Amino acid sequence: MTLKNMEESIVLTEGIGIKPPAPVAVVLTDGNMRLIAAEAKRQAEARNYNGRSDSWGKGFGISMVVGGVALQSSESPIFVGKIGEYATAHILTRRLGVRIEPSAEVLTGGDGGADLIVVGKVLQIKTRRSVPVSLIRVRDDRGFSVFHKCDAFVFCSWDGVRTVRILGWLKSGDVLSKQEVNARCGDHKNVEVHDSELLPFSRLVDELRLCL
Repeated sequence: MTLKNMEESIVLTEGIGIKPPAPVAVVLTDGNMRLIAAEAKRQAEARNYNGRSDSWGKGFGISMVVGGVALQSSESPIFVGKIGEYATAHILTRRLGVRIEPSAEVLTGGDGGADLIVVGKVLQIKTRRSVPVSLIRVRDDRGFSVFHKCDAFVFCSWDGVRTVRILGWLKSGDVLSKQEVNARCGDHKNVEVHDSELLPFSRLVDELRLCL
C-alpha cells in the first residue's frame, strides 16, 4: 500500500539525545487513514486477538472512528502501529531516495518485530497515543521472553487526529538491556523508553545512508 498526498513537516534543529530530539511530523489525509484502517481490519481478523486468552493478546485498545471508518477495540492498536510504520516509511523514502514500504502481507502470528527492512537493516516501529512514555513488551503473561528481531527501534506518537510524530530512535541493544517493569495494565512486563533518551531521527538516516 502506498500513501499519497502526505504532507511532511520537518523541524530542522534536532536534539542530541540528552533532551528530547525535535520530532519529525507527518500529516496524513483522510484517504491515508482509510487505507491504513482497512489494513488494520485485515490484520486483526487474521490474528484473531479476540480469541486470545492472555491480557496483552486481547488488547487494550478502544473503539474509534478514523477517516470515517469504525475500528473495534481489537483493531485500533493495530491501526496505531500501522500509521507509525507508514509515516516512517514515507520519511525514509524521502530522505534516502529509495522506495520503502511496510509489508501488506497478513501475518497470523505478527511480524516478529520486522516492521520495516531498510537497506538490510530491520526496524521495529513503536507508536504510542495516550501514554507519556514508549513501552516495549519483553515478557509475556507466563513469564516467557518476547523476542524482538530488529536492529533498531523507531519511536512515534499519534495525536489522535492526523499527525504522526517520529520522536527518535535507539539501537535494539540499548532498549532491550533496560530494566523490566510490571505493565500498568495486564500481567506482562515492559521496558520503558522516555523521549529524553532518544537519538535524533536524522542520525538514523545518516547511518542508513552509509549502507546504500
